[in-house]
Order: sequence, then structure tokens, then C-alpha cells
Amino acid sequence: MDALDRIAGPAADLLHRVDTAIGKHGAPPGHQVWPLLRWVGTLPGPAVQAIVNLRPTALPADEVRGLTDRLVDAVATVDQAGVRWEGEAGAAYAAQWEAHRRHLTDPDASLGSRLDDMGAYLDDVEGWIAESRVALALKLALVMRSAEAISLVTGADPIEVGQAAATIGALVLGEIEEICKAGEMLHEEWTSRLAPLPFRSPTDFGPATGTHTHVDL
Repeated sequence: MDALDRIAGPAADLLHRVDTAIGKHGAPPGHQVWPLLRWVGTLPGPAVQAIVNLRPTALPADEVRGLTDRLVDAVATVDQAGVRWEGEAGAAYAAQWEAHRRHLTDPDASLGSRLDDMGAYLDDVEGWIAESRVALALKLALVMRSAEAISLVTGADPIEVGQAAATIGALVLGEIEEICKAGEMLHEEWTSRLAPLPFRSPTDFGPATGTHTHVDL
């Protein structure tokens, strides 16, 4: 349990009041909460809950990187199988296998390197989630001890209540917007490194048929 887990429960009642007040009373014209509501696409309560539900420990970064070792072992098994091809078909086989080996385990651009990149990407996502949870917890702590929170809970004037709810909503949704934009930036930074890797066929893999083939098993 982290800081966000500890504060999410006590903050839930305040956020429910914020959502209810915004739905019932709206917000002053031109208030900064309006563009934030449009950008985030939901009220503060559900937006906060979405971040609360993010758990960095659920990401299998190490498991993904472990698949690279399995690829290397599989390639080594084929290399050590002891099957030697000769003739034109042997040359074609060698060219094709070298292309597959490169596709699987080349250190610069292969399925193995893509898996390593995916593991590193998941590490960065895990860091983003952890930082986002801390930032949101701090923001919730701030709004829960604010004058607007007192007005929202104790106020009787609909205008005062609506103003307080809009201000709290803008603070919370502003933090959610920053969290989401940081996540989008992280994704953009990794897009090219996680793009699909096309198979690079050998430039020359021999004739379609041959007159002499020898296989040593």
C-alpha cells in the first residue's frame, strides 16, 4: 500500500461531492475546469480511480526480457544440431538460416533486441505509474485540506458549493492531464523502437531447384 492507496479512501467522499456538485450546479462560465473536463473526458472521481487502479508491479518486464535468452538458446540448438547440407540446396539453406538467425538474435535489430526494448519500455512505464501515483497523492492531500473542501462539505449556497467543486475539480483534473500527457510522451519516445520488425530475406538464397544435394545426418 502506497500513499495514493492510503489517501484514495478518505478522498473518495470529497471527490463524490465534487462530481455531484459539478453535475448539479455546473461551474462558472469560463472556469478552467471546463476545458479539463473535455480533455480528460470524465469527472474527477472516475479519473482518480483510473490512476488508483494502475499497479506498476503487475508489469512483466523481467519475463519479457527472459524471452530473449530463450531465443538465443533456440538458435544455438539449431546451430548445434549437426545437420550439414551441401550442394545448391545446402547453400540455399545456409542463406535462409542466416537470415532467420539475424532476424532472431542480431544485437542491433532483431526479435531479441525488440524484446529487450519491450522490457526496458515496461520498466519506464512502471516508473511513470509510480511517479504518477505519488504526484496524485500529493494533489489529493492538498485539496483535502483546502478552503474549497470546507466550503464544499459545509456550504449551503449552491453558487459557493459549485465554485468550490469546480476549483477542486480543476486542481485534480489538471494533475490527471499532466499524468496522461507524460504517459503519451513516454509512448511516443518508444514508438520507433517498438515498431514491427520486418523479416529481411537473404539477397541470394540459391536456385529454385538443384542437381546435387547431400545431407549428412
